[in-house]
Amino acid sequence: MKKTRKRGFTLVELLVVIAIIGILMGLLLPAVNAARAMARKSTCTNNLKNIGVACYNYENANHYFPPASDPATKTGNLNDAQVAPAGKNQRANWLILILPQMDNQGLYDQFTDLLKSQPTQGTGNTIKTSAAGRTITVGKNDMATIRRTVIASYRCPSDPYVDVEFRYNDDSAYSFARGCYAANAGLASFDNSSRRNWWSSNKVCGVMGYRFSIRSTDIQDGASNTILAGEIRTGVTRTDPRGVWALGGAGPSAVAGCGFIGGSDKGPNACKDTDSDLVEHCTSTLTKDQMKKIKMGCTTGSGNLRATFRSQHTGGVNVVFADGSVHWIADAIDTNSTNVTESASGLSSINNATSLSLWDRLMLSSDGKSVSLKDL
Repeated sequence: MKKTRKRGFTLVELLVVIAIIGILMGLLLPAVNAARAMARKSTCTNNLKNIGVACYNYENANHYFPPASDPATKTGNLNDAQVAPAGKNQRANWLILILPQMDNQGLYDQFTDLLKSQPTQGTGNTIKTSAAGRTITVGKNDMATIRRTVIASYRCPSDPYVDVEFRYNDDSAYSFARGCYAANAGLASFDNSSRRNWWSSNKVCGVMGYRFSIRSTDIQDGASNTILAGEIRTGVTRTDPRGVWALGGAGPSAVAGCGFIGGSDKGPNACKDTDSDLVEHCTSTLTKDQMKKIKMGCTTGSGNLRATFRSQHTGGVNVVFADGSVHWIADAIDTNSTNVTESASGLSSINNATSLSLWDRLMLSSDGKSVSLKDL
């Protein structure tokens, strides 16, 4: 009988097959990565949607949106020491106050005894501080376990630094978990007492400010035309307080000074100024190439008084409006306001403005300039 010899693959055929597999992998991997990025972005969008609903429910129960942050002292003055992200000098911020509305009643209950000195809602659009109770801050020793709690709904999975725990003054005893969302405090900086009227004026404020908040009925531009909160990037170093959910201030959980008034870092993911919204304490930990990669400035100091919305998504940020709707804001949004100046008294010539940018109109709650969603 004639034997048949089985023929195997030749070396050329094997190399061709490997090449085809390589080409297919090259075609599929970008699609897979894009799908993963889209899934992460979708998770972030859902988080913001839930946060918007929680803020609305908080306002429904308390008649005001929660204040972005609140100082531990009761002097009524604002100064650099109070508004800087000092863990020992901050009381409950907006993300702490909405925990019950975020289906996290258990964690909030742990705060209950520690929040007796929190402000009570007053008349108008200001927050009155109660003299009763203890002055408990998030930097207290008995708050350690709570402030280190990781809350998934406060984190965007696209942020690679979200697990880098913040340490106040690089002290492990005062460490905080990260978060990725910030309140719209408006276009004024968290700097000193002379600027207090920024938050008391509906003309120039956002929605949730420093010892300040408004009602949805105070939003003259319409809740569907005003940003309530949005994404913020977490700190890239252990001592950078950017993106700390339990800590108040510009950078940790609020944005401020990010438009025509502050004059710097206009718009989402912007970095146009050398004195604000910088990565803190980073000169000894990050190289110039690393700073270039994250597209942000660097400082040896601390206590940013301005911050803008930022994300790890390509081309823009997710924000939630005061009506609970979530929108994508592109980095290329119009940020050019003209003929608007800031006076020494802290009041702006907004009424005489030749034009307000689309970005500024989204941030301001009662500037009288509504925005069409088709412009986004």
